[in-house]
Amino acid sequence: MAIEIISGEQAWETLERSKTAHWPSRQMPDRLYPIATPLVQTSFQIQPDEKVFCIGSCFAREIGEALQRLNFNVLSIFQELRQSPLRKRSDDNLYNKYSVASIYNELYWAFHPDSYDHDKVFIETGDKRLQDYQLTGSNYADEPHVAQQFRLEYNKAFQSVKEADVLVLTLGLSEVWFDTHTNLYLNRAVSRAMLNLYPNRFQVHVFDYGQTAKTLEDIYALLQAHLKPDFRLLVTVSPIPLFATFRQQDILVANAYSKAVLRTVIDHFLVNKTNVNYFPSYEFITLSNPALIWNEDDFRHVNRAFIDYIMGNVMAQFMASPSAALAETNAIAKATALYQGNFFTEAIAVLAPFIKQKGTVRPELLLLWGAIRLRVHGKYKMLLIEGLTYLRSKISIGSWQLLRDAVLGFRKISTRDFIGYIEKWDGHVLTGWACCLGRDISIKVNVIVDDHVLMTVLADMPRADVAAIYGDKQLRCGFRLTLSRAELSSDTVRVAFADTGGDLRHSPLLLSAYDKSQLKGE
Repeated sequence: MAIEIISGEQAWETLERSKTAHWPSRQMPDRLYPIATPLVQTSFQIQPDEKVFCIGSCFAREIGEALQRLNFNVLSIFQELRQSPLRKRSDDNLYNKYSVASIYNELYWAFHPDSYDHDKVFIETGDKRLQDYQLTGSNYADEPHVAQQFRLEYNKAFQSVKEADVLVLTLGLSEVWFDTHTNLYLNRAVSRAMLNLYPNRFQVHVFDYGQTAKTLEDIYALLQAHLKPDFRLLVTVSPIPLFATFRQQDILVANAYSKAVLRTVIDHFLVNKTNVNYFPSYEFITLSNPALIWNEDDFRHVNRAFIDYIMGNVMAQFMASPSAALAETNAIAKATALYQGNFFTEAIAVLAPFIKQKGTVRPELLLLWGAIRLRVHGKYKMLLIEGLTYLRSKISIGSWQLLRDAVLGFRKISTRDFIGYIEKWDGHVLTGWACCLGRDISIKVNVIVDDHVLMTVLADMPRADVAAIYGDKQLRCGFRLTLSRAELSSDTVRVAFADTGGDLRHSPLLLSAYDKSQLKGE
């Protein structure tokens, strides 16, 4: 069945009017070479203060971290979970869900925690330990009581998906392991040792179009039933190829099938769903010059600068009025990727408009500009790129602007410049505002319970009343967040500036004293 039927007249009209309907040529390669820039088709908008949850393959984790660097409130970047003598740390890979089947499993248990069954999820090893192949299998075998407690805490952390305004779904692969004893699809490949312990128990199923499409629709039905009525879904295909294949095929051929099935299903999945959009990270990466894409040590993992560029570019298209800071951040990420691939001229062209503009320039951009102009290369180039990437992962857009002003000496930044108030707590929703006087930036605030940062919120909602007092630069300074009393371990909540650590006025807040009451504003 056709996913779209277009009249002949409309088809020609679209072709004649569209600026993106023709494949780029060598004479006009800008949208393809050296960096492919496919257009995103958007049917909804995303606000900078909305909560985002990313789920899927390891590329989903990279997307979440990139969005966090862009100041988005990413719920799926969990804090460290319980440790044990056999599990010294909480590996990021714990949160990877590689197939549509394992994505469905994890979401179902998050929305129906009472349905979770230890006996179906855990597989006992020969030494009486338990392995969880819904997570990362043999990497996290543990004593039964410890493994079970860890799994319950993991499920609880995953339930933060219920608060999401936007879900980002990244589809990874089509070769899925199946447990015939429990009738559950697994998240990871079963080890050779486990096969020897349980012969004839496990199989590999290569999903076809129909099975993939049905599972994706089942995922959507779960989200419709349990997320906010106005939730939005961004879906993409992970560009990271299979590490290996269990099929009797060349890995290059098996990977092409896996990605083709996922990519084809998505176009059918989008039909008649106005709250679902595809964003072409797969096309961004597979069509761009490989020298700009992959990490130095392999041909599978995308370098962080390029992921930052993709997500900045994509999110700017979903936002009604992207900030100048976001445009500058996108330019830095794109220029870094070009510089990494030795496309010096193209990198200079990306940064030049920001160097020439009036006002001050971020130190990060100036450093990158100088290195490109001087053609710094070799190990020094890689050290510079790694340093800039590290700084970008640790310093928010707003913090960069504050640092820029301080470094260039235009005005010393004082903690007294940060002002903000908690205004109202109604037992469920907490509202207020926060800003830095004289700075046209949005401030992050941390919600802290028992010295633990529960969430970070961008104060970016319009507040004409604040701007009327402190000036137009402080227009976008409001915040609104939801607190569930049932999930709080304390009755006292702090709301503090993320950049300085100082509390807003009326913080700490004793919730029981203000339930369903209006705080006294000033």
